[in-house]
Amino acid sequence: MFQHDIIALFCSYDEVKDYISNSEVAKAIDESRDYGAVTLSGYEPDATYIFFQNVNNTPAELAHEAIHAAHGIFNRIGFTSTQDNDEMLAYLVGYIVQNIQVHLRDAWVDKKKWKRI
Repeated sequence: MFQHDIIALFCSYDEVKDYISNSEVAKAIDESRDYGAVTLSGYEPDATYIFFQNVNNTPAELAHEAIHAAHGIFNRIGFTSTQDNDEMLAYLVGYIVQNIQVHLRDAWVDKKKWKRI
């Protein structure tokens, strides 16, 4: 079975290094300061990072980053999503968005800033 972690972060750019030990990932997030969110794949073989600068994201923004994360996972396993086989993409994006929404609630209530999905 294929295992791949998706790590969602909701924090400021300055707090990223408190949650990420991979300095290349932290640097790439820091270099994305102009964006409200960024998804990073390929820095670690078994992990994709989704960084949100705040917890006030729209469903469209969550789905947007989930698509990037799903394609990063597909690239890792050598799968190409097309219009003829997009069911896997739809399920994976739904799974990612659902788990990010649950984490968003936790982030508001418990001030927890990251979650492994």
